Order: sequence, then C-alpha cells, then structure tokens
Amino acid sequence: MSPGASIATLFLGGMLIFPLTTLTLRTAGGPAALPKGHPMAALATQFAFTVPSGTLVAVALGLTEPNLFFPASMIIVGAHYLPFVFLYGMRLFAVLAGY
Repeated sequence: MSPGASIATLFLGGMLIFPLTTLTLRTAGGPAALPKGHPMAALATQFAFTVPSGTLVAVALGLTEPNLFFPASMIIVGAHYLPFVFLYGMRLFAVLAGY
C-alpha cells in the first residue's frame, strides 16, 4: 500500500476504536463508561480528545515526511494512556503506554 493509504487506514481505523469498544462492552453487559457523577469523568473526556487532535498533527507530518507518521502516532497514543493509570486505577495502562 502507499503511505497515504496507510495513513488513512490508521486514521479511520483509530476513529472506530472507541465506538466499537463501547458497543462490545455494552453487548457483554459490562459498564461502558465511568459511573455517573465520577469526579474524573470530565478529565476522561478531555484525554479522549487528545488523540484525534494529535493524530491530525501526525497526519500533517506524514504528508510531508511519511516515515515519521507512524512513530508520531505511537507517541500520541502511548501518551494518552498514561492518565488512564490514575483515572481507572489500572497499572496495565502504564505498560500499554510504554509498549
């Protein structure tokens, strides 16, 4: 595939992660969100928007230097996992951030 097609695939596929995860959690009968009134809910929303905005920067970078798109995307996604360690109280997110 061309670099442009690869960038489009990652960008569009990344947009489907949240809705598909929410659908899967609801189908499985588990909670799909933080409990109502959770003091960190607004923070979770703010962190969720860092990936799309950061990915737009990575796309702009990828259009000029395609070899840098994927490393930039990995840094953006990894950094967005770090607050989840505290938000959800799961150290696994620290491992995912560094992976």
